[in-house]
Amino acid sequence: PHGTATFATTTLNKPDYVVKNLRAMAGDISLRDVVDEILIIDQGPKKVAEYPGFDEVKAALGDQLVTIDQANLGGSGGFSRGMYEGVARGKSDYVILLDDDISLETESIIRLVTFADMCKKPTLVGGHMFDLFNRTVLHTYGEIVDPYYWQPALPHPDQTLGHDFVHGDRSDNGGQSGGGGLRSTDWLHQRTDVDYNGWWMDLIPVSVIKEIGLSLPVFIKWDDAEYGLRAKEAGYNTVSLPGAAVWHISWVDKD
Repeated sequence: PHGTATFATTTLNKPDYVVKNLRAMAGDISLRDVVDEILIIDQGPKKVAEYPGFDEVKAALGDQLVTIDQANLGGSGGFSRGMYEGVARGKSDYVILLDDDISLETESIIRLVTFADMCKKPTLVGGHMFDLFNRTVLHTYGEIVDPYYWQPALPHPDQTLGHDFVHGDRSDNGGQSGGGGLRSTDWLHQRTDVDYNGWWMDLIPVSVIKEIGLSLPVFIKWDDAEYGLRAKEAGYNTVSLPGAAVWHISWVDKD
């Protein structure tokens, strides 16, 4: 099968990031084979639709681009709206959640959908997160929830946070370090089964949303973790897929 997706970005006063990513989507013809609609859930006073350059991408994307204004209900409220619209509109097999403060490589979207199409049962498929301000650093590859400390943890002991492909070891992320090229780092070549994937980039099958519902209304952390755990309890796996990633402002820089 060849599934298609509705993209859902929730944003609060970051129209510059959003318009830049929309421009990247509009410029990738191959992306049109997998996208039904691109939903921008705008929760701030600085509207994406009023930002310079929006009219051009709107003209390029046409009816595929939809902006929805609502009150600031946090990331969870925005992503829930995107999930709901993706189900209610009835056009897509998947909803792909994307943060607003990211730099997007559109090829990653195609890889997520292709992998999801090949899964024998509905599977949540996520991308990794590179550090937008340290672009050679793979901030996180995939995470689980440690059930004792109730904190994010790594699914395999050989993985590291803050893996730097160029500058070697880095030790400013939770006391962990790691570095080295792709060929010398075996764990970078494997799919990673995780408890959840961050909603900087996460594909969720519409059938799963219909079964387990929308995001828990929490503000502002753990909505993605809770949803992944809920899906896991219902029998649906989450995979962090090699070769799919975004650059995202890390929580270290957001402190």
